[in-house]
Amino acid sequence: MREDEEARARKRARKQARRERREKEGQGAVAGPLSPPPPAPLPLAAAGRDEEERRARKTERKLEKRARKERKERKERKEEESEGPFAPAPPLSPPPPLPIHVDSSTLSAEWPFPTAFGDHYETPLLAYSHVGPVLASLPPPPSELRIYDPYFCRGGMKGHLRSLGFPNVTNLPRDFYADVADGALPPHDVLLTNPPYSGDHKSRLFGFLLASGRPYLLLLPAWTAKWLPWRTYLYAASRRLKGKAATMEGARERTRKLANLSADLERKARVFYVAPPAGTKYEYAAAVRAREEAPFHGVWFCGNFGSEEATEKAAGAVGGGCRVYRTLGELVGGGIVEGIEGGRGKMDAEAEGRRRGAIAKLEEGRKRKRAEHGRARNYGEREVARAAPAAALGGDVEARLKLPGNERACRHFFAGAGCVRGDKCRFDHELA
Repeated sequence: MREDEEARARKRARKQARRERREKEGQGAVAGPLSPPPPAPLPLAAAGRDEEERRARKTERKLEKRARKERKERKERKEEESEGPFAPAPPLSPPPPLPIHVDSSTLSAEWPFPTAFGDHYETPLLAYSHVGPVLASLPPPPSELRIYDPYFCRGGMKGHLRSLGFPNVTNLPRDFYADVADGALPPHDVLLTNPPYSGDHKSRLFGFLLASGRPYLLLLPAWTAKWLPWRTYLYAASRRLKGKAATMEGARERTRKLANLSADLERKARVFYVAPPAGTKYEYAAAVRAREEAPFHGVWFCGNFGSEEATEKAAGAVGGGCRVYRTLGELVGGGIVEGIEGGRGKMDAEAEGRRRGAIAKLEEGRKRKRAEHGRARNYGEREVARAAPAAALGGDVEARLKLPGNERACRHFFAGAGCVRGDKCRFDHELA
């Protein structure tokens, strides 16, 4: 618009100069078709006309120069406004890399809340991309979906999710449990996290999810699917879906061991698992000096979507070669998790070894104490009383011990390694 005004100003100046020139040339002439031609201009008039033209050309050149300068300034101003805050900054030296902690003494400088040394790993972008379709299937739209990660490592997950189309993410260096106690949690539509694996973090998170009722996606070791606290959570969640009151404490009283829990709790609790494509294992960025790779397979635990239709919609959105498993049995069949019996046998063997060691240590202490007080027992020389062979007792001893009247029979005497109490035994050494 300013360029148009300048052009009109130059045009008016030229018209004014021509008009003045014509007036001077035709001064005293009579208008009309029969007017005689004007007399030849005098040399003085010609000199004045040349001066006026020179001034007009000089004025026009000044106006054009000013217009070019203003156009250049406007162009520069427009480029600055279009770049805004994202204008390229002058080259700076790259920021120093974040430290890799070598022991627990430096953790408090970066995380202002209690943490364990082995809990600081950043989840890779690949893991988030595998559940991106699940997040996109939830209301509201991805640009408005409020995602909350209560466990802060170094904040890299916000950039990963932003690159996937989820800009509204909350992940702050705060104490999650203190915020829960103070009622200071940020508003959110879904909880997405890779929680710490040490201590009781996972169990406390399960209790929070049971109370909140909001959708969640947890990246956990695959073996967590057969872990008793997780099975207990599934039991409590399934009861809530039936309209019954349930808490983690009450569920623990009912489910003291895995044998008390059914194998299809996931379907009852409307939970499913998302595993990466076959042959894929997530690589985590460590903030501490630890092992180079995780010693387990990471699996997404997804739940609290509400109705069965919403759960099916979320599970059906999974793609990219990822595998969806509906129950623990399917995880075992897919080779993701070791069978409960196999895992339990391994753990039982370890527990049995610890138990035997503790018993041996206790016995040694007892022997030493009795020796100090002059009451040593000859444990290896005690007299043992045993019953006659089964043939002499007339058949299967175990079957006879179950008969009425033999409730107080000494099992050590009849079917064990023998009774060391002899006549002092308070149980019967005779069968009815």
